Amino acid sequence: MRLKIILTGIGLALLALIALAFTVLMATDFNDYRDVVQQRMKAATGRDLVIAGNIDAAFSLSPRLTAKQVSFRNAPWSDIPQMASLNEIEAEIAVLPLLSGEIRINEVVLRGGQVVIETSKEGVGNWVHDQRRQNAPAPEESATTAGGLPKIDRMTIEDVTLLHRDGETGEQHTLAIKRFTAEDAPGAGIRVEIKGAWNERPLELAGTIGAPRQFTEGPLPLNLQGKLGEVALGLRGQIGDPTTFSDLSLDVTSSGPSLAALGDLFGIDLPNSTPYSLETRINGGGGTFTFADASAKVGGSDAAGNIVLDTASEVTGLTMTLASQRLDFKDLGLDEGGGTSASNSDGRLFSAEPWPLDWLAHTEGDMTWPVGTLVRGGASARDVAVALAIKNGAATLKYVKANIEGGTIDGKGTLKPGKNSPVLALTLDAKGIQSAPLLSMMGLEDVLTVGRVNMNMDVNGPATSLRDLMAGLNGKAGFATGAGQIRNTFAQLLLANLFGLLTPLDGNASRISCIAGNFDIRQGIATTRGTVVETPGATVVGTGNIDLRNERID
Repeated sequence: MRLKIILTGIGLALLALIALAFTVLMATDFNDYRDVVQQRMKAATGRDLVIAGNIDAAFSLSPRLTAKQVSFRNAPWSDIPQMASLNEIEAEIAVLPLLSGEIRINEVVLRGGQVVIETSKEGVGNWVHDQRRQNAPAPEESATTAGGLPKIDRMTIEDVTLLHRDGETGEQHTLAIKRFTAEDAPGAGIRVEIKGAWNERPLELAGTIGAPRQFTEGPLPLNLQGKLGEVALGLRGQIGDPTTFSDLSLDVTSSGPSLAALGDLFGIDLPNSTPYSLETRINGGGGTFTFADASAKVGGSDAAGNIVLDTASEVTGLTMTLASQRLDFKDLGLDEGGGTSASNSDGRLFSAEPWPLDWLAHTEGDMTWPVGTLVRGGASARDVAVALAIKNGAATLKYVKANIEGGTIDGKGTLKPGKNSPVLALTLDAKGIQSAPLLSMMGLEDVLTVGRVNMNMDVNGPATSLRDLMAGLNGKAGFATGAGQIRNTFAQLLLANLFGLLTPLDGNASRISCIAGNFDIRQGIATTRGTVVETPGATVVGTGNIDLRNERID
């Protein structure tokens, strides 16, 4: 009986306290607290908070306050006056903590307006307050944050535009938030979910992030999964110092319909490949990042290894140590399979398509990339190995090696800045190679089809396009082929008036038994020191010049 009386008394006391709280709230004009709220925000952040509209209250078991036309001052160095300018802020307040002088907010809703997140030219974020941080953060059970602001259990944002500006690079991005929610997730930080558009691309993202104080104090944990446009993205790990985006340790995953879709997100022109997936761990910061244990699959092609990217200086540093079991140009969207006749609309043998080499002047680094099987144009090479070094605007091909159908290729070269254009120098030695795979990989499968080929060359010329290279070519070259067929237009270029000795197969090609020759090349004019052409009907030895500039015999 006594316990029942005690419990009844406690219940009545609680009801009385709640009734008292409602009486206090209903008698309060919250506009009278406008200055108090603004002063408290000023003390906590060093910035001005302005509430230009009315502060209204709706009373229930969880009263809701609504403030209209609210703005928060931006950092003094910004040319945008307000960091946040919102049409409406609505807050649901917990009643009982008010009786002890604490303000605890169950939910805050932001509706309409714009929020600006930016960095200065020195890389300082506008979220870094103008005054020094307060002392140690408040304990978890406190109803206020470290700066003396109310603790918020849940936040909702509706129809708000987030503008991000990088003061160092001048880049600008826009996040149009349709709906965003963030709520306390005990033991995991804050659970977030967002739907909207990033730079006009549909965005959906969900997961957990760290507490608000970790956005400035760090480390900031992240565990997010979502989709941007057609690309799926995942982030898991932490950012040690979010204010400078440094000390990263993030596991990153991505997949999508093509590399072009991924490149579109970053403003990079990537090929329209088959579907891809990739994963890596990103470490570092301050402009230097390591992509450790990176792995990627594009269709049936793969690559794995480590990449170090240094963007802290004017010249981008790039070190790549990769390996592939299989690389197929068709998977990568790099194999159109058209050969020279399909790729040149003007009917010329050598393509005039410009080579994109501007990036060499802004990049330095090293790359090694062994490939088990390399496929292009339906042909394959095995045990391919490439090593490349880039420095001072020049590229050095340390070596390229491959096995093709029982034969071998061994080459090296350089690409250096020149007075008028970059200069490509290439040394290549091919022995006992089946010509079909080699010519197919070079895009020349419809020009010449013969048996095995021995070839050597030591040449150099302007590296602006294949046509320009051939027009300004210098050096020496020699070759010997087996039996097969040759495209008539190429045969006329190579053989001139000896062309009539060939045995026609059809209107486009003729039969040969073998071709062998040695050439001295100067400014696109190749002078043969002895060319042997054996056909089913004759063997001819001759000398002469080939004008590679105009693709004709002089």
